Amino acid sequence: MGPRPGDVRDVIEVPLERPRHASLMRDPVFHELTDRLSSLLYADRQDAA
Repeated sequence: MGPRPGDVRDVIEVPLERPRHASLMRDPVFHELTDRLSSLLYADRQDAA
């Protein structure tokens, strides 16, 4: 998704098992996913800066 409602930029598969626990936040895969999502969400802001 993008910063505007209804703006789908990518479909991202999340290969993390459920239920998810707080310890998951130390998993490298979690960090890769959050970095990728952040780059999609904030791409417009970075271009404007």
